[in-house]
Order: sequence, then structure tokens, then C-alpha cells
Amino acid sequence: MNTKHCLLFTLALATLTLSNRAGLAASLSTAFTYQGRLTDGGNLANGHYDLRFSLHTAETSGSQVGNSLTNANTAVANGLFTTTIDFGAGVFDGTAYWLEIGVRTNGSVAAFTTLSPRQVLTATPYALYASSAGVAAIATNLTGVLPDAQLSSNIPRLNGNPAFSGAVSFSPALGPPFAVGNSTKVIGLNADLLDGLDSSAFAASAHTHSAADLVSGTLLDGRLGGDYSGALTFNNAANNFTGTGSGLTSLNASSLASGTVPDTRLSANVALLNGNQTFAGANTFNGVNTFTNW
Repeated sequence: MNTKHCLLFTLALATLTLSNRAGLAASLSTAFTYQGRLTDGGNLANGHYDLRFSLHTAETSGSQVGNSLTNANTAVANGLFTTTIDFGAGVFDGTAYWLEIGVRTNGSVAAFTTLSPRQVLTATPYALYASSAGVAAIATNLTGVLPDAQLSSNIPRLNGNPAFSGAVSFSPALGPPFAVGNSTKVIGLNADLLDGLDSSAFAASAHTHSAADLVSGTLLDGRLGGDYSGALTFNNAANNFTGTGSGLTSLNASSLASGTVPDTRLSANVALLNGNQTFAGANTFNGVNTFTNW
């Protein structure tokens, strides 16, 4: 079978343009209409044929993009046919493509006859690319400032009092998510959410602490004082004690290991070598003794 084809670009472009305008009011699908004219053996084809479509990156050779599509049992009358082709979303991304068509008699198990040359796809099918980008693609073409009135009511304004009905989470990489820029108190804040701590973890500005709560650091000298009811051990030779000692009681003289006790610290019952002593009791002197001033 000698099969030839001819494309009706005017009809194809008109159909695609109308489909794109309709897409402004409703979501545009990824399918587009293809119209062509087919001759069979030099005569206008009539009947039903299987048509196979595939996208390629060049007019000859190149790489195929996506899968091949087969539209079976396509009606052809007086050589004219209309069919819908859908290569799916994301195919038309601005890259230039050529459409390759294969044809065979409907119901035949023979291989498809590839028609030549491939047909370049003009700009109209790429309206699909613009529609797939949606609002984002349109917004990128804006210049200047978009007025507040053009924004939906779901967009909060800086000069308004927005109320967020959903859960709002702040996960800033640097610093706190917001700051209070004036002295006005912010009401409704939950102290339980500060730094992830419960409010009981914070102390009031006027408060005291029990020394029993201290677990580290050094207590200032001015904080020491009072009576020590427990046993204290001072084992550092550098310890010094000053004062009259009037408050010291129950000192054990047998623990004195150095120094001299002044005469004035001795009782009147202790004989002194440089004084005149009167021994009232009986005294016994053993050894060699010398007595003067008899």
C-alpha cells in the first residue's frame, strides 16, 4: 500500500486556538486536535485506518519523547480525518518537537507505514505548556506592583488584623520568628511556649532561692554567717581565725601541736618562774634542787 498524507495547518491551528481560549474559563486538558488528509494509492482515502503518533526532537533521527500513541479505527472520509492526541502532562515544556505518523489499514497485523517527513509542531500546541504552568506562569510575566485589591481575601495584609484559623508554625533558621517593636504588651501569648519550657520553669522578678537549691558555683563571703550545728573540719594549714575567741567553747588543749600559750592565758593556780609563789599544799621535790633567798 502506497500511503501519503498532507496536513491542513489552517484547520489544525484554528481548532487548537479555540481549545486554548476555552481553557481560560475551564481547566485545559493535555489533549489537542489533529486534522489531516490521507491518500491511498494516489486516491483520497476512505474507510477506517489505524494511526500511530510519536514525538521526536528532530525532523530526522533525534530522540523519541514519551511513548507512541495509537488511535485505532480512525474514520477517513474523502481523505480527511480528525483525531485527538494526548501525550500527557509535562511533555510540552518549550522544546521544539516533530510529530511522526504511521498508518495501516484498520484491523491489519502488518507493520505501520511511516509517513515522511515528520511534521513540526507549531507554537499553538505549546499553549498547553502555558496553561500547565497556571497562575505561576502568568505571575512571572507581571511587572510593577500588584494592587491589594487583586489579591484574594485569603492573603493577609500588613495593615490589617488577620486571623489565622489554621495551625501556624515558625521554624526559622536564624533568630526568632518575629519581634515586638514597641512597648505595647502583646496579649494572649502562652508562656508555656517560650523556649519550649513550661511557665513554672521561670521565676518572677522578685524572688528568693533556698541555699539548698545551689548545686554549683561559689557562694559569696557576704552570704556566709550564722551558727554551724554540725561538725566542721579545717585541714588546711592556711586557715586563719581572727577575733577575741570569746565565742569558742569546748576547745581541747591536748590538740595544741605548736605555738606558745601566753602567761596571761594561764590560770592563777599555775606557778610562774618570774613570780613569788606560795605553795599551799605539801610539795615533794625530787632530784637536785637549788633554793635561794631563804
